[in-house]
Amino acid sequence: MNNTKIILLSSLIFALTIAIITIPALLPVLGVAGNVTYFNVTLTVNGGSPTITFVQAINDSPQEGGSKTVHFYFNATHPNGVSYIPATGAHVQINQSGVILPDSGCVVNSTDSLTLNKYDCNLTIYYYTLPGVWTINATIIDTGANRATNTTAAPYTNGNTYGLTLKTSNVALSGTPGQLSTAGTQYVNNTGNMNFNQINLTGINLVGPSIIGVGNFTANTTDGNGAGQSLINNTPVTLLSSNISINASRNIFLYVNIPAGLANGTYNSSSSWTVTVS
Repeated sequence: MNNTKIILLSSLIFALTIAIITIPALLPVLGVAGNVTYFNVTLTVNGGSPTITFVQAINDSPQEGGSKTVHFYFNATHPNGVSYIPATGAHVQINQSGVILPDSGCVVNSTDSLTLNKYDCNLTIYYYTLPGVWTINATIIDTGANRATNTTAAPYTNGNTYGLTLKTSNVALSGTPGQLSTAGTQYVNNTGNMNFNQINLTGINLVGPSIIGVGNFTANTTDGNGAGQSLINNTPVTLLSSNISINASRNIFLYVNIPAGLANGTYNSSSSWTVTVS
């Protein structure tokens, strides 16, 4: 390659390098379309934080076998005004022994329209909710995410509820004279918030074509193939292993040794049998 061609090639490379370096720098100056973008700046100033000034103590009890809505009340203030502490930032929960129940929503019950709001928060108490003293945790979060919490102002005391339901109003057994009957089952459900230590069963003689004494009946809570405790007419008999925890149930299995020679027919208790717990 001769010197002229080398010089020409070097000149082209130099010119291209200068263009790559200078053109991007010139574009903003020349105002080429599409090279301008915009953004906004926002500043939020929150010079205060909320304060909880009052939490109301509550005493209530659930409904047997169901639930109950309990209202919890607390007050909060904010130096910047009530618009900073809307109901969406209000919360209540109660706790006892690691069990936590949250509210299902809060509203502003009343306000002074300046710095104070009074909140009403609903919380569902179930029949199996443990009795005794619960800690109320009242919280308010303002629009700037500042938080105030009060767990010491007042407790919630859940009262004792004793509840008991049976599966059926009639337990039917069948069999032949001189034999053990089929099992009849009664289902006992604890619908309160107290543990039961025992079931007491009071049986009554059955009357039909003749009389069959309740002493022919046995009862147990484990279905021991007919084994169980003999019943006594019109007298409570405490069944073994018959405790029922909160929100739990227990089966009573009934059997009858049908006396030989007993006349065929249907035998009914002369009055209702009774189940009690303690």
